[in-house]
Amino acid sequence: MRSLTIFGPRDPVLAWDGTQLFTDCDLTRGARPSPPLDGICAAVQPLPDGGTRIVRDRLGLGKLFWARGVGGRVEFAARTAQLTAAGHRLDTIMSVPRGVVLEYDRDGCLIGESRFHPPRAQDLPPAPVSHAGRRIRRTLDAYLAALAERYRDRRIYVCLSGGLDSSTVAAVAREHFPDLTGVSFDLAEEGSAPSEDRLAAIRLAGDLGLPLLEANASPERLLSHLDEVLVEGIDWRDFNVHCALVNAVLGEAIAREHGRDGPAPLVITGDLPNQFLVDYHAETYGGATYYALPRLGAERLRSILIDGLDSCHREGGPFGAHGLVTVQPYAACLEDYLSLPADFLDRPDRKDVLVRQIVGSALPRYIYERPKVRAQIGGEQGGVLATCIDRGIDGPYLRRRFAELHDLDDDAVLDRFLRAGRYRSQTPSLAEEIHADA
Repeated sequence: MRSLTIFGPRDPVLAWDGTQLFTDCDLTRGARPSPPLDGICAAVQPLPDGGTRIVRDRLGLGKLFWARGVGGRVEFAARTAQLTAAGHRLDTIMSVPRGVVLEYDRDGCLIGESRFHPPRAQDLPPAPVSHAGRRIRRTLDAYLAALAERYRDRRIYVCLSGGLDSSTVAAVAREHFPDLTGVSFDLAEEGSAPSEDRLAAIRLAGDLGLPLLEANASPERLLSHLDEVLVEGIDWRDFNVHCALVNAVLGEAIAREHGRDGPAPLVITGDLPNQFLVDYHAETYGGATYYALPRLGAERLRSILIDGLDSCHREGGPFGAHGLVTVQPYAACLEDYLSLPADFLDRPDRKDVLVRQIVGSALPRYIYERPKVRAQIGGEQGGVLATCIDRGIDGPYLRRRFAELHDLDDDAVLDRFLRAGRYRSQTPSLAEEIHADA
């Protein structure tokens, strides 16, 4: 279609409809994918009849933005900075809505539209924790088995923090990827003692029979990735930036070990159960509170956290910047998590109880007994939060720097671009610019 331009690389498609894995090639063969689609998916694909298909997964993990160019031409990119570099102002850039399959004919007229947003927990029949746990395990197995079959030629890495989420997905993934490698982050100067997180990752990798790649970064090396994660993560909020910095260090280490030859490795992460189970809390450093969440009931807060996945790319962005393909297996388990009884979200041991149902004794006892692990936590011993705050890289600084990287003189534009945890979005109209060009 002559009216459409795509800038830069796009996020790799790893979509899952409950039974089948979709990649870029599958979306171009004419057969319409059956919603809902989970996993990372944001694609603009030509169809055999000359039309175009646009797809985004229902959680919004894959990112896709658009703006109208000269003569009404529609221009797409996976990163907002690619569009601002092409001359678009941020206040004219829209996100393609999450959870859509849009089909256009060769003249750019919209001829098919499906929307599939995340379900509401109250609309799903509640399931006992034991049943939900077994279903999560079956779904993880099915999704990872499909990936293993499709990507037999790839190196596979799994992020290991020593926490329950990454440990669970590592225990399941090793059943499907015989050459799986763990990768562990540590913020440390050369010669310093390893952190408790690193020691737990080393111990777990040994117990699971996995080689472990140790990704170490000094504070200076960590912060050298700051502009990268602001652009690739498409977010300036401190929690998401701090998470993205950790992933940038992991991605850099994997890319260095892998080298430039061969197909891109896959990186499996343990992201998403924190949103599904509302497993977040504020942190205190230097007398100030960070990462505070609204004071709402657990179910309402969960909905907000799930909606917020649309407006951050703290996983796929940093890994993608280093030529890696990000895999978030828990995305395939959305309904299974939402089917948990409402009062289960109020249990302080909810994640421990659920993980025992998913993998049971496949994880050693010390993983269950570890306190909450979060690599970016501050505290008196330091961490990514402390490293940033001690150097003046606080919330206002991150906001200003994001604006500068997007050629903004007035950062008030950011409040219109990202509101209530969601990017400003609109369905692209491809036919209008054809008429404008005529």
